Amino acid sequence: NKREMPLPPTQDNNPDRTGQFLSTLFITLGVSFSLFLFFLFLRRIRPHFFLRKCYKTSSRIELSDVQTVRPDYSEANGMLNWISYTLSYEKNLMLQNHGGLDSVLYLQFLKLSFFLFLFFSLFSIPVLLPLYQTSSNKYPLNSNETVEGINKMTISNVAAGSSRIWASLVSTFLFTIAGFFFLHSYYSLSVDLKHQHEKLKRGSRSVQPKTVMITGLPLRVHNTRALKAEIQQYFPENQIVDALVVPKVHHIRQLQEKRKKNAWKLMRLESRELEGIESFRMSHKMQKRKDQIQALDNEILKLQALINNGGEYSQETLNVGFVQFAHPSAAQMASQAIVTGDFRKTSIEMAPEPKDLVWNNLGYEYFIQLPKIVLNIVLLLLLFFFWSIPVSFFSSFTNVDSLDDESGLAFLKKLQDFNPFIKGILTGLLPTLGLRIFMAFLPTILRLIHSVSSHHTLSGKDRVVMRSLFAFFYIFIFFVVVISGSLSRSLRNFLSHPGQIPEILSTTLGGQTTVFTNYILLGLVDHFLFLSRLIDWFFSFVMKRFCKSDYERAEAEIPDHFDLIVKLASEMLIFSIAFTYSSIGPLVNVLAMVYFGLAFLTTKHNMLFAYDLKYEGIGFVPILIFALIFPFLTNHVLMIGIFSLRGFTWGTSCFILFGSTIIFYIYLSKRFDGPFEFVPLQSLSDSSQRDTLQLSEVYQDPAMLSPEDYTLEPEIVLSTDKPAAPGYQKRNERRSSSVHREDSPLLLNGSNYGTSIPNNV
Repeated sequence: NKREMPLPPTQDNNPDRTGQFLSTLFITLGVSFSLFLFFLFLRRIRPHFFLRKCYKTSSRIELSDVQTVRPDYSEANGMLNWISYTLSYEKNLMLQNHGGLDSVLYLQFLKLSFFLFLFFSLFSIPVLLPLYQTSSNKYPLNSNETVEGINKMTISNVAAGSSRIWASLVSTFLFTIAGFFFLHSYYSLSVDLKHQHEKLKRGSRSVQPKTVMITGLPLRVHNTRALKAEIQQYFPENQIVDALVVPKVHHIRQLQEKRKKNAWKLMRLESRELEGIESFRMSHKMQKRKDQIQALDNEILKLQALINNGGEYSQETLNVGFVQFAHPSAAQMASQAIVTGDFRKTSIEMAPEPKDLVWNNLGYEYFIQLPKIVLNIVLLLLLFFFWSIPVSFFSSFTNVDSLDDESGLAFLKKLQDFNPFIKGILTGLLPTLGLRIFMAFLPTILRLIHSVSSHHTLSGKDRVVMRSLFAFFYIFIFFVVVISGSLSRSLRNFLSHPGQIPEILSTTLGGQTTVFTNYILLGLVDHFLFLSRLIDWFFSFVMKRFCKSDYERAEAEIPDHFDLIVKLASEMLIFSIAFTYSSIGPLVNVLAMVYFGLAFLTTKHNMLFAYDLKYEGIGFVPILIFALIFPFLTNHVLMIGIFSLRGFTWGTSCFILFGSTIIFYIYLSKRFDGPFEFVPLQSLSDSSQRDTLQLSEVYQDPAMLSPEDYTLEPEIVLSTDKPAAPGYQKRNERRSSSVHREDSPLLLNGSNYGTSIPNNV
């Protein structure tokens, strides 16, 4: 018989966290509902801001000859009819017209995650939650204190030796099998969508499906003729259509950027003059900008002529080139070839989309790239070690009773005694909110660190950022905040009762569920904040206070590109948290189901009506599948530990799940990695032989474009514009009157009414 020793009054062994959960729940529900009302109200009075794609006169580059279909304004401008319209919008139309492949793959992940946790909830609500709730267990170090509150909904309330522990074992096996089905279905669907997307590109005039990019060219290859002669040594001559070696034009690019900056400033000044704002004071500034633009134009054209005519810059080329083949199958086979050059490895890969290329980073030699990679790794290690300090600071607030007087935060102990609701805010909401705000700076820091490596493509950089971001999220939010929090809370108990460490651990791990539920609840607020676009609206509102013309105010409302990598890493973290604790604290399954359902709705709505991606071709699915294997393994390790600490010998059968997960991932990699990265040759047999754009038209360095083509005007939507989407005219006919300004200046070309921008603007 073990001697039972009551805890000191100041020791917080496994506190009842019901107050933390309820405080966070009520506040997040209130904030979410307020944001939703704000969204409904503002989208009615400012539809051009929230339904921007219904007003745009041009759309993204079409993948096929099918006319781009805009979202239907009449079906989405009501109070709530946009919900059904968004949910029922077909993914094939999203793939072709609005989001592209990356957006559709992301939405499918959210959708399948919702159904996965719906299945978990259907098992958890009638089975696990009642079994856990109606059980009874006592804390290891105080036989007079039983598990109470929200902790009764976790495995902590199941006593050692109870037959109810079998439900946890069954749920572990059931959830793992369902997770395997989820991963297999998602990867298989991703491959099908990838091939469908490639088929759309092959049916267009795009040259990308027939083009490869070659990096690390030998020193003897310094022009297009030499590249053709080199590549014909490895591939049949009749398969090669065109080739292009990238010239070194960094100086021209700098001039183009200066010219672009001045041209945009001139455009804003002329918009003020056309609207009669400060017309006399603007004349001097306008003439100065015009002179600067003219001087830059002359310098750019002079350098371009030198390159084209074999002058000063004729021999300065990069070790990067593009080769166009006659058929996509030839390009696919060439991209899988391995060729070595003069002391450098020459690599061949399918050419990325032109918007994906970082032209400034092309052509770096290996002896320059290697120190950058080393510096990148060193910075990541430093960030990893120093990032744990603030994370541990925020996690310490979840247990106010354990704070010492020397910490300077002991006053919180007295403050929490005023009201249980205040205690819940101090120990539940504020620490989690502070942690989320602090972690929001991490993507920017990681992007700065990885920019040191000078990646050739934006997608290559984003894939590395995605791996690092998820690793930081999973390590610091799951292991540091939760596991270390559980250990630090029980450290005194370990030292005073070393013989009861197994019982302490098996009880305290389940008590950490509230930390997860609080984190997921704050994620729900993020969805409504994203839907309402409150941050975008606030910044545009502030910027418009400094604007002086309608053109400038419309320019201030242009949204940034959708940051898919950061949002996807956050969803992967929530998936990992929920799956890891799916059997330990079943309540997270219900919250995760709601979370992914709202994520699918809000993200699809904004992708459909407001946001565009900066480029196409991230190819994140293999990274996502690999990352999601870790919550499977972590869940199995935790369940093995809990079962063994409670003396449940059948729990060792979870070792089978651990090994099966590793084998299943190997199967997924062998089965789908190749088809996702490359297009099978049998899928290319139906490729039509149609005319495509010239290689030099698509993969020419943008710095070599004419100054006018390089300086693209931003696509604005004025508050006086009418939707260009189908269905609007029919709806407009039912209205008795409408606002019609014929004299509104600076409207987009091709607008439904009004005047166009004059040529001199």
